[in-house]
Amino acid sequence: MYLRGLCSAASFTPLPIASHFSLQVPKFLVPAESLLLLEMDLRSLVKKQMLRQATLQPGLKLPAGRVVSMEEGRRLARLVNDEEARVASACEKAVAEQQSAVPVVLEETVSKRILLIRQRANKEANIKAAVAHAKKQQASNPLSRSAPEVRDIALKLLQKDQGAQAVLNARKVRGGAQKATRHLSK
Repeated sequence: MYLRGLCSAASFTPLPIASHFSLQVPKFLVPAESLLLLEMDLRSLVKKQMLRQATLQPGLKLPAGRVVSMEEGRRLARLVNDEEARVASACEKAVAEQQSAVPVVLEETVSKRILLIRQRANKEANIKAAVAHAKKQQASNPLSRSAPEVRDIALKLLQKDQGAQAVLNARKVRGGAQKATRHLSK
């Protein structure tokens, strides 16, 4: 609600009547001291209005110190959540790709070399294991302890047998020689 007189709009000064309305009074009717009070009153009115607006429309303080409205805060939170979801899905996708990775196909020559190296290693290991097993069997065999004695006995028997063979051979030779001389003498 405004009162307009015969003066121009530039020469009017607003006077607050109530919290929502102001009254415009021509400047020539208001003394200079009153104008100063009115300006201070206007500043306090603006402060009150800003405070009222802040209480009616609460703000959200960000970690960086900036204060934004609730709608702006929700929008920023939505953007952050969307970004986090995108990063999480990208990580999950990378992990899934890594888990389901196709085995590397080697060239034929490389795979043959690998097989040969493995075979050699297995062969060497098998030989070592066989030697170790033989040593173990030899050490635990009760006959291996008496082997030198058995060898000595066997040599003596063979020597005796060879001596007996020589005697038999000599008899055969003598007996054959005697038969031959008998046939000739008849």
